[in-house]
Amino acid sequence: MNEMVPPLVDPSWLSTRVLAGEGSAPIRVIDVTWNPRGRPGRDYYQESHIPGSLFFDLEECRLRQSPYRVTLPPAAEFANYVSELGIGNDTHVVVYEHDPIYGSKTATRVWWMFRVFGHDRVSILDGGLGLWIKQGHPTTSEEPPQGPRGVKFCAEFRKNLVKSYEDVLRDLKEGVGQLLDTRPPHWFDGSRQSLWPNLQLGTITGSSHLPFTKLLHKESSTFKSADEIRAIFSAGGIDLFRPLTTTCNVGVTACIVAMGAFLLGREDVAVFDGSWDEFSQRAAPELLNINYYAST
Repeated sequence: MNEMVPPLVDPSWLSTRVLAGEGSAPIRVIDVTWNPRGRPGRDYYQESHIPGSLFFDLEECRLRQSPYRVTLPPAAEFANYVSELGIGNDTHVVVYEHDPIYGSKTATRVWWMFRVFGHDRVSILDGGLGLWIKQGHPTTSEEPPQGPRGVKFCAEFRKNLVKSYEDVLRDLKEGVGQLLDTRPPHWFDGSRQSLWPNLQLGTITGSSHLPFTKLLHKESSTFKSADEIRAIFSAGGIDLFRPLTTTCNVGVTACIVAMGAFLLGREDVAVFDGSWDEFSQRAAPELLNINYYAST
């Protein structure tokens, strides 16, 4: 099954196809809420989620032995994890989260993960659970059974969508492409304390800055129009005809800007998986502009 799916879907679209049972293609809705500020995302899911949706735990689906906070798991582990959720290669996956501030923060990370492992049949619920509720759609605290048994997802790793620390070092040394830091200004300039204990804030020498928040409507957390996003990239001095890598604190919100570029037809934007978390701990001092040390 190779037909295209939309990168963004709205609550009405999802309600029609999942709750009303319209459409013939298999759809699996997953809640990817992830809150690094202390309370597990699963707690939010257990309180309220879209009926029929399953929970995808970013704390479990990652490289657990990594010293960095969120890094990609091996392809086989990702395949096993999503197979347990009843997701196969023909499944249309719709991801959403309960994030009252940004709406689609972790959702874009999981959207990107599916694409990294060869699955293009993945969409984001634009505006997340917040917009779903605001538009009057139902929620539940009842958890459905896991996906159907016997479903097997086969992963195919796409290296071009991921940048490692070594890749970023090489690109900086050779002056290849553009490295775009997508953090909000208060984390980019260090004017607000890091969310992460012991993570010093600063910037990568040679990177540009485009806050991911510029791509989202403040009221609804939905993505702005393609024309608006194109204008934002242009105003930020970003050339969409040149190679582009996005980065942030830990590799999550960088995916929002990768999605923004995707909406403009740039499907090959790479994400620095370890982002500032890894770079700040490994790079030579001359490649770091340290502007704030988080309290312990």
